Amino acid sequence: MSASIQLAFVLEVEFDLELDALVESLPLWPLMETTVTPLTTFEGRIQAVQSKLKQLKSLVQDPAAVIEGVT
Repeated sequence: MSASIQLAFVLEVEFDLELDALVESLPLWPLMETTVTPLTTFEGRIQAVQSKLKQLKSLVQDPAAVIEGVT
């Protein structure tokens, strides 16, 4: 295919099911390929990264946990 029609939406929803309902209500939805990319706030991203950092630090402090997780 040499060209395609693309639509982009930015939607704010409370729940994943609400997003599903909105996307599925589009008239062309049965004919479309859809991709959903969740967006987050900087604060939300900081929390996610800090959580991962805490997890990695605990693995470094307890190397046996890494070995146990592999086996």
